[in-house]
Parts: sequence; C-alpha cells; structure tokens
Amino acid sequence: MIYKKFIFILVIYFLSVSAFHLIGKYHHNELNAQVRPDSTYHIFIRLDSLSGACAYVEDFWPNVNLPAYSFEGVAWTSGGYFYIGRSLLKYDLSFIPGDALVINAKLSLYHNPTPDPPGGHYGADSCRLLKVTSNWNEYTVTWNNQPTTTSASQITLPKDTSSTQDYLNIDVTNLVSQMVNNPYTNFGLMIKLITESPYRNLDFAAGHCPDTTKRPRLEITYSVVVGIKPVIGVIPKDYELYQNCPNPFNPSTKIKFDIPKNSNVILKVYDIMGREVKTIVDNEYLHAGSYEVNFDGTDISSGVYFYRFIAGDYSAAKRMSMIK
Repeated sequence: MIYKKFIFILVIYFLSVSAFHLIGKYHHNELNAQVRPDSTYHIFIRLDSLSGACAYVEDFWPNVNLPAYSFEGVAWTSGGYFYIGRSLLKYDLSFIPGDALVINAKLSLYHNPTPDPPGGHYGADSCRLLKVTSNWNEYTVTWNNQPTTTSASQITLPKDTSSTQDYLNIDVTNLVSQMVNNPYTNFGLMIKLITESPYRNLDFAAGHCPDTTKRPRLEITYSVVVGIKPVIGVIPKDYELYQNCPNPFNPSTKIKFDIPKNSNVILKVYDIMGREVKTIVDNEYLHAGSYEVNFDGTDISSGVYFYRFIAGDYSAAKRMSMIK
C-alpha cells in the first residue's frame, strides 16, 4: 500500500510540473491552456502589460507619447481643432513554438466603458486592422514615429450596430500564423479608420482598462507536428512533391513538398511490391507553405522504394533508393 501511494504521489508531481511549464509564464493573466487528445493546444490571453503592449497616437500631439486609454480609430474635433487617432496592440506569442501550426485564432474587442470622446462608437466608423511591419515601443511611440503597416491580410471591422457593440471572435488566423512562424517580425496590429474624417469613432477597451473583462482577448488553437519543418515565409503557388535528398541515402533522407492552401496531407512510403512500409505524415492538417520532413530508413532493408504524397485533390509519387 505504501508503494502504491508513493507511485501515485510521483505521478501527481510530474503532472503538476508539466502543467507549470505550460502555463506558469502566464499565471498573472487570463491564459487558459488546454491540451487536447489530438495534441493541439487551446489558449486564451487577455492583453495586459505582461502579456503584451498597447499604444495610442494622435496627430494633434505629433511628438507626444500619449497614454493608451483605449484601442480606437477616431477622427474628431477638440476645441475647434480636427484630430486623427490610431491605436496599436501586440501580444507576446514567444511561448508558442515557431514551427507550430496555427489552426484558428480569434480576437475579441470589447466596447470601452469610459470612451473618449464620450458616447462610444459613433458615425461611419468602419476600421481596418493592419499588420504592423516595424518595431515600436509603447513608452516612446508618437504620431510622427508610428510604425509602418501593410494592407496585406488586413481585416475590415464593419460599422457598429450600437454605440456599445462588442466585436467578438474576429478571425485573425492568418495574421497570427505569420506572427508565430516569424516571431522576429511580430510587431502586432494597428486599428485605423477607413475614412479619417469627422465625426467617427470606433472605441474599444485597451490593455490598461480597469475592468479586466473588457481587455482585448486573443484565443488561439495550434498544434506542433513532430518531424514536419515548415520553410518560413514561403507560400507556393502550386502543389509539388520534390525528389528526396540525398538519393540514394543511408540511413536518412529529406523529402520536401509544397501546398498552396491549407490541406490535409498524407505522405507514405511503399516498397517495390506496393506494400506500405511507413507513414511519414498521417492526414495532418497543414497551412499553406513549403515543408520538409526527415525519413529515417534505419529499420528498412536496401532496395527501391516509392513515396506517395496526397494533399487535397493532388497526388504524386517519386522513387528513392536505400543503400546500406
């Protein structure tokens, strides 16, 4: 009985240590991490000063670093003077492996409970969420040194339906995938009005909002596929299966393939008689990109083999030789 209790305590200890390593870095924040049976990870992050950064810039104060009381795109007047305001936010996603496959990412923005200008969302206030392409610091950024952005993968936020509307579950999968797979270029997002003329205001709570339930919330589902290495930053135009290299090989070789859109991928090895020898990729859901996998032939004999690749409606096979 003592021995069984000892084993039970050890199991609980190791499970606790594993859980600590998974979520310990974010214990201060609303970050819930769930490991599903299919080895995917599901997390929620509320923006705050530890999980990311936010900033507000305004052309009325072009060289002043302003406090980020809200995450908004605004065009208004104050004291008879017209001004334009834009906001920035960035999540620290460094805890997600760079080769992770982001299956889904949703951003929820909540109306600002203390809006400025007063009244909340107003006017023809459609905005864009733009990917930021240069670095910025929330304590030094101003209108005149605001970071650059790109319209590629931009997201349109339609005009509000009420002054207190929350914009929930905005699909940011493509943007987050880029941020995860290229971590050194994760500079966050900017919100700006599509038409920057008065009177318009789309006003959400920022990461410093006293009501923590109103802070921007990011939900990500991702997986790490063992043995599949994406070629970062490459989005091919067509499906393609490449010749393995080296060929002939002993004992391992690399196989590269391209998928131009998100696809379920199968990659299997067969012998000269058409019998299945090994499954390298077993119907894994992969994002558009170029990938490289390592095939270890230590446990197979010398001879001629074929590897077959299936993705969507595309199928291809190539021949390779194992020489020991």
